[in-house]
Amino acid sequence: MDELEISLVLRYKVPKNGFRFNGVLRGLEKDKDILMRGVVKVILQVLEEKVIEEYKGKDPKRYLKHGRRTIGRKFLTSFGEISYRLAQMYDGKRGTIFCPLIRKLSILPYKQYQGESLEASVGQVIHLSYRLASKESQRIRGYAPSKSTLYRRVQELAEGYGQWPSSYKHRPFQFLMVDGTSVKLQGGRGKSLGKTEMRWAFASEGVGKRFEPVGFWVGEQWSAIRKDLERRLDYGRLQVLFSDGGPGIEENLLSCGMRQLEI
Repeated sequence: MDELEISLVLRYKVPKNGFRFNGVLRGLEKDKDILMRGVVKVILQVLEEKVIEEYKGKDPKRYLKHGRRTIGRKFLTSFGEISYRLAQMYDGKRGTIFCPLIRKLSILPYKQYQGESLEASVGQVIHLSYRLASKESQRIRGYAPSKSTLYRRVQELAEGYGQWPSSYKHRPFQFLMVDGTSVKLQGGRGKSLGKTEMRWAFASEGVGKRFEPVGFWVGEQWSAIRKDLERRLDYGRLQVLFSDGGPGIEENLLSCGMRQLEI
């Protein structure tokens, strides 16, 4: 693991009279984004130099420096916009030009907004509309992703993290815990799609073992959830069903040999 040491020199003009601690904090709050953008640029430069040397060390005749991109790559982060002209290398064997830092850091193509910059706004989408989440982030931070960008990000999260393993049958789960809540659905352009039920299930391998998520569903009946769980879990091994006793849970999820505990 490499260590990077970055030295910063900050100069502030401090009034002799009437200066308060709150003024120090306000000054730092105002400048912290500028400082962070500067730190990121330095880190990119150092990492870029190191990865270029790594390529040249592998095969100095194959990998040659090829200047920098004419236009800087724009990254939108939680502390503002960063523009960086990426260095290029020429691969003599393949006859191609590439940016070594993009490969090293797995930088996604055609993406300006970085994932960490969307965290706060996406968190507000849970409670607000896409439009209001964007406006509130703009008010707090001074800049924010548009409502359409937030919508696309939420869709990406659903596609990337909403898939569950096709089978848990190899896991000796003994306890099943389910619950649900009413949620509002929102379509494109902030259009309301009404309310529906979001339901989820957790399972544990036994006493003292943690519960872990095994599925969540939106707009599905408990009967359909039972079929999905039977398909992916060794349902006959389950011994206890934990729930709040909501309508439809007991008659659909409680099987022969299982007992129910209300929570």
